[in-house]
Amino acid sequence: MYKKIYKICFQKIKNIFWHLPKSIFYNIYFGFPHRNLTLIGVTGTDGKTTSVNLIHQALLNANIKSGLISTLGAKIGDQSISIGLHTTSPDSSIVQKIFAQMVTEGMTHAIVEVTAHAIDQYRYFGCNFAICGITNTSHEHLDDFLNMSSYINTKAKLFSNSNIAILNKDDSSFSQIIVPPTTKIFSYSIDKKSDYQAKNINLNNKFLEFTVNKTTYKTNSNYRYQIYNILLVHSILNQLKIDPNLLPKLILNFPEIKGRREIVK
Repeated sequence: MYKKIYKICFQKIKNIFWHLPKSIFYNIYFGFPHRNLTLIGVTGTDGKTTSVNLIHQALLNANIKSGLISTLGAKIGDQSISIGLHTTSPDSSIVQKIFAQMVTEGMTHAIVEVTAHAIDQYRYFGCNFAICGITNTSHEHLDDFLNMSSYINTKAKLFSNSNIAILNKDDSSFSQIIVPPTTKIFSYSIDKKSDYQAKNINLNNKFLEFTVNKTTYKTNSNYRYQIYNILLVHSILNQLKIDPNLLPKLILNFPEIKGRREIVK
């Protein structure tokens, strides 16, 4: 336990005296490119990569010029950019460089996957988000955090710079995330009453089907957790005023993400 506390304290010092100044430097160096983009952020333990890729593809299908930064890579429109394989969000230097490329190539929106480590290390420092959403929280990534409460509090920091917060009402993080009074809160769920609640769920060995408000979803990805991913994406697209018919068409044959549910040979 003492080793863990020492490690965390050392990392906190490094975050303040190394990662924060570095992030400020690259903000200035690249001219604060994120200020010219509508930023959408997704955090959480599981489902982040799937969610940001769905949002990105839906925006492209709506003829909105958007870019993507995730742990698996980056995209400017349909063009993929290699940033190496990460288990966390890329370094602040890479983030700001890609934002600058997005602006140069005429992108108007950027969807980013934001890990707890990225928040802790100020990799998105200075970025103001139009919308931020959270998938869920679990005990999978607590190596660099004192406890579950500390982990959730770190993720909650993302919402302090967001105009709209989309929260999972079925998750334990819902009661712990506190947002500024100016931030609008919307919730999604399966079990509890919320703004975007999944109803009429039909889950079998062939497909998944459910409704949320007036929209019906049917997909060949028949996993219960996929309902939460779709609900989060639906909520964000709804707040962006995107055509509600686009996402149901997109997930009918669910676009599997590289590195997610692949068969290892």
